[in-house]
Amino acid sequence: MENVEETIPINYKQFEYAVSVIGKCTDDYMFLFDFDRDYYSISKEAQERFRIPSNRFFEASKVLQNVVHKEDIGLLNADLKMLKDGKKTEHNLEYRWLDKKGEIVWISCRGQMLKDEDGRRFLVGRISEIGILQKADNVTGFLREPQLKENFDKYITVHDGAYGYIMKIGIDNFKEINEQYGMETGDSILKSVAICLEQVVVGGNIEKYRMNGDGFLLFSPNGQVEEAKEIFFNLKSAIVEHTECMNYKVFYTVSAGIVEYPKNGTEYNEIQKLLEFAFNRAKKEERGNVFVFQKDEYDNYIRRLDIQEHLRVDVENNFRGFWLCYQPLFNVDTGILIGAEALLRWNSEKYGPMSPVQFISILEESGLIIPVGRWVLYEAVKQCKIWQEVNPSFRMSINLSYIQFKKSDIMTDIIKCIEKIGISFQDIVLELTESGDIEADAHLRGLMKDFRKRKIKLAIDDFGSGYSNLRYLQELQVDMIKIDRTFVNKAMKNLYDFKLIEHIIDMAHSINLQVCLEGIETKEEMYRLKKLQPDSFQGYLFGKPMDAENFYKNNLEEIG
Repeated sequence: MENVEETIPINYKQFEYAVSVIGKCTDDYMFLFDFDRDYYSISKEAQERFRIPSNRFFEASKVLQNVVHKEDIGLLNADLKMLKDGKKTEHNLEYRWLDKKGEIVWISCRGQMLKDEDGRRFLVGRISEIGILQKADNVTGFLREPQLKENFDKYITVHDGAYGYIMKIGIDNFKEINEQYGMETGDSILKSVAICLEQVVVGGNIEKYRMNGDGFLLFSPNGQVEEAKEIFFNLKSAIVEHTECMNYKVFYTVSAGIVEYPKNGTEYNEIQKLLEFAFNRAKKEERGNVFVFQKDEYDNYIRRLDIQEHLRVDVENNFRGFWLCYQPLFNVDTGILIGAEALLRWNSEKYGPMSPVQFISILEESGLIIPVGRWVLYEAVKQCKIWQEVNPSFRMSINLSYIQFKKSDIMTDIIKCIEKIGISFQDIVLELTESGDIEADAHLRGLMKDFRKRKIKLAIDDFGSGYSNLRYLQELQVDMIKIDRTFVNKAMKNLYDFKLIEHIIDMAHSINLQVCLEGIETKEEMYRLKKLQPDSFQGYLFGKPMDAENFYKNNLEEIG
């Protein structure tokens, strides 16, 4: 067999030293694997990055089993065996190592088999992290974000007490551009933004970087926020001029977030997190907007995330901390109790009793409203069944979120609940807060038809506070509208709003809709609004929301 190993006239220790020196001159990790002594030496930086005890160790074959991903160990061992058996002289594999946290890091490992002057066989080469982003972007000509992190950390270390900002700029509809026109057009847009940035960022010490996707970063070591805002608005103007020159073939806008340092930190990873918040806040407000990071808003955001986590934990723990309150509804003409509205409450172990205004929106944003809403449905229907033993005509109003209609099989949930508890579909009223989304949702309108077929009563809650119009009522064909307290309060203060409610009630009755006036708090309000001939009243005058035991004592005990 041809001797494929190369003998080099160099002392082993000298060679190992040379490898360590070369390792300091590259981002790669230089290594030496002595097969005869089962000894491994690698650049010192690798010890900080990967799951290895030191940058030099014996029993290398055993130690490497802990750093190589278990699915790749067989592949590596087979290649190393061929090297040891002299069947090949070059090592060239791409596989996975594990970092200090046990996370996967893809590497490219290349090496050459050599012999020293004493005849020892060893593999020498380099390991590259192939998952690391390029340091420069060929599309825009800007350096990439990893280089910003490196530069920022160095700058902060050298310039103690320095101040400045980092601004993230993103193309608002970049995903749609790529989908509609293709990646080539997307790249041309990125080039255009880069050109516009070159035009508007003149003078001063401002560095430009490219992020993944559609993002750009500006780093100003000693700039002010007003300077950043001016750059952003100048950039918007430059983009408009550019799109005009292109005859508006592709239209796009940009948004931006700004974070100041050291006011908001000196660690790049922390600033990056805050920058993402500021950028998303800008896009949420309105595309084409710029938002300067504000700590109080961020603290509120973090608090909402924490509340969301506590909600999730309580949901997982059999809806711990949740309970229902019930507020009575009375017939206007007879003054007789006709039912109640079930209202969700939550007592957090950390935050205590929390207003529904706060936590229900978080339930909706997170999707937790689906399991919680299902729990509310069952609890309210079970309570309705119990109270019907005292008042057979009693009906329960249950609030449903638009999210439940949109993202869950709400009809199946309702059918299963009604059948399991054993009441009639006509014994419940489903209340839905009005929204412009509802009118435009064909799926929801289809569900409404199914509800009507089963004679499930539907009500629009808080009517007058949202997107109210005749077409809205016509398409949904609900059974009742509940006029919001704010509207009722206005009617008590001026004749215009009083007449407006009167016309709404007349209109509703003309198309066979019932009307409930919410938020009645005084007898004066009741007597005056009774003249408008609504069908039912609800409010503190008749009873505040209360738990099931107190509701029974105050409203049903005498009947029972």
